[in-house]
This record gives sequence, structure tokens and C-alpha cells, in this order.
Amino acid sequence: MLPRLHAGAPNDDIIIVLRCLDAMLTRRRKQVTLQRAMAFVKRLSTLSLHVLPNAAVGVLAASRATVHSFPRCDLLLDNEVQGSGVYLPELDEPEHCNSQNTALWELHILQRHYHPVVRRLASHLSHGAPSEGSAALDAAMSRKYVQRPLTSSLRPLMSSYVL
Repeated sequence: MLPRLHAGAPNDDIIIVLRCLDAMLTRRRKQVTLQRAMAFVKRLSTLSLHVLPNAAVGVLAASRATVHSFPRCDLLLDNEVQGSGVYLPELDEPEHCNSQNTALWELHILQRHYHPVVRRLASHLSHGAPSEGSAALDAAMSRKYVQRPLTSSLRPLMSSYVL
């Protein structure tokens, strides 16, 4: 479903997808395996390369929420981890796509994005999404983009950053 989203100007489908992912991954984290969570973080980071900045901010915020819910997803930030198998992004079943064998290289590209909020969120995620320290988000950005629940903050987020 994620690779088949419309990446054009009407980002209405992104709101629905992010609400579903929030309900499916973040709220039910005890029933979700680490493999599935890592697969969705990888798919979300790939999706963030293809959508407009307002949707990319929402997608990166969803990735951050998933990384905070599943701390072992930090394996995706290490490019020297060796696994068995090859990452297969086209598989419909995220459990079996070998997401542990890939890295979030998309975050390095997004750190050079033309939109400053996307750049900052990508840098924050590439440092492991810390809550304090030099790579942490400042209080205003954290309140505005990531601390509010995704379901209530997406509509204003999507309308305020259309370029």
C-alpha cells in the first residue's frame, strides 16, 4: 500500500495512511513484531523521498513515533550491520522483506532537502531520535510536529506547509 500512494498535490491519502499506521504500530506495539516495525520504518523513509514537504513532515513524525515505540529499530541506522539475506522492498508482507538487512540511507538524502523542517526531522532521526542532547528537537518543533498525537495534528500540519 505505501509504495502505491499518490505523491502529488492532494495529500489526503497520506493523512489516512498515517492514522492507520499510528493505530496499527504505535498503539498496538505489544502485538507487533520488531521485523514488521522495521519494515514500516524503512517503507516510511522511502515514501518520504517521494511526497511533498508537508506530507514528508508527517511521514517522518510517524517514523519517529515508531522508532520511539520500538527502540531496537536503531539497527536500521547502522550501515555496518550484517544480516542474512537481501532486503526485498516489493514484498507485500512486511514481516518477510528482510528489513534488518538494510539501512535508512534516505535520511541522509533528506538532510539536504530544501524544506528546513524536513531537514531538521531527518537529521534528528538519523541521530536516533534522541530526546535530549545536541541532536534533540527544540521544544517548539517538538510540540508542533511530534508530541501531539498524529490523528489530531495532521490536518493543520498538512495545510500549513503546502508550498
